[in-house]
Amino acid sequence: MSGLVTLARMACSFVTESTVMKNFLGFLLVGATTGASALDFSITNTANSGAGTLRQAMLAANANPGATHTLTFDSSYPLDGQVTLLSALPVVQTSTNLRGGNRRPVINGNHGFPILVIAADVTVDIDSVHFRNGMRSVGGCIALQAATTTGSLFIDRSNFDDCQARDPSTPGGGAIGWRTNDGQLGVSRSIFTNNSAVSSNASNEQPRGGAIESYSVTTLSNNTFESNGVASAGSSGGFGGAVYLSVPGGIFESEVSGNRFRFNSVTPTADTYGRGGAVYANLKNDSLLSVQRNWFRGNSARRGGALAGEANNGTVNQLTLRNNTFYNHSVTEAGGALSLKNLRLIAEHNSFFNNDAPLASHLQMIDGAALRFVNNVMAATYVGNACAQTGVDFSALYRAGNHFKTACTDWSDAGAVINPLMNSPVIDEGQRVGVLQVRRRRRRHRRCQSGAGRLLVGRCPRHYSSAGWRRQRHTGL
Repeated sequence: MSGLVTLARMACSFVTESTVMKNFLGFLLVGATTGASALDFSITNTANSGAGTLRQAMLAANANPGATHTLTFDSSYPLDGQVTLLSALPVVQTSTNLRGGNRRPVINGNHGFPILVIAADVTVDIDSVHFRNGMRSVGGCIALQAATTTGSLFIDRSNFDDCQARDPSTPGGGAIGWRTNDGQLGVSRSIFTNNSAVSSNASNEQPRGGAIESYSVTTLSNNTFESNGVASAGSSGGFGGAVYLSVPGGIFESEVSGNRFRFNSVTPTADTYGRGGAVYANLKNDSLLSVQRNWFRGNSARRGGALAGEANNGTVNQLTLRNNTFYNHSVTEAGGALSLKNLRLIAEHNSFFNNDAPLASHLQMIDGAALRFVNNVMAATYVGNACAQTGVDFSALYRAGNHFKTACTDWSDAGAVINPLMNSPVIDEGQRVGVLQVRRRRRRHRRCQSGAGRLLVGRCPRHYSSAGWRRQRHTGL
């Protein structure tokens, strides 16, 4: 069984499409069963208990271990019907698929109960379910029963709102708490709104992950995170207004791609922490994190308004940033958009605009190494200098095609100085205006992008090809 789980983890490192990941993992796990039959259980009504209820379906699935069962809200279930919990649901003891279908079911934790608590060595796959008002110390709506155990969770097309992790010291994952580094977490096409992690011990607290806290190999794709937050009783602060990632080491790359992060916050007035208004990532033991094709707007923190990342050990710990937009962030100390420490950085095709910090309105980097900084746009800051770096190794840095409004001497090359208008594609609002073209031989044209949008400037460097880069359409601000 352990060998099959290892193969499943390898599959996740080579494919980022969540559906492929889930299908492959499911195939392996089915092959690992001992001959038990997979069963289907229907949910037909919104009652808290009894025949046809969610609770009864879960009990029936648990009574038949050894296979992956499917729980379905069927056609007789009321459209938009809400199950309001009057007591905790049973722990999920066997691998389970939960399917909302076209019924749009809502499961309400009633501000007093977690919704799904998952036992060790279990894989849960959820599609089209709305989770609301769950509460637990870790994982307000969905959580592992015990930290450090093995488990995998995949979620698609679901909603999480007003879920809360509340604990005196270290609450984590207002919506989802996944504290294991021996499993996977994959979330796609889902919406997280007004979730929170809240601590109450002013003398000893580190709340983290207003929406998600994960210690696993994690893939977050095409989700929306809006108005999630981390709050503390004292002045120490917390980490990751929307997402907290403790990225495990090894060859398996965690990925955050195609998401929208808006108006998330992590204790901006904190004295000590307050890092990562949208995302905080702690890379461990030579780990890899890719952040690409995301839209960050108006998130707030003490450091790293959009993203704060750091590493405490290992020599690789590489962060790759591609095709992201960082717009209108505000922090109280440093790194209006990004605050990075002890990381190896690769940054290509990112746009920075209108960010605000007393120090380094766009990018702060401490220690670590800058490896590649290509075709990025650092437009005007709201106030203050754009960049600050301390102890960064620039000896291997390759720089080309960057464009700056405010000088960032160590990052700059021969790129033009620009100050884009609000409807410019350089800040990636989905506009097609203002593109330039460069004539090539045989009357053909070659497009060269800078930033996350399609700002076409100058002749492309020889090493660069725009093939394979897709324009991201982020509608609205």
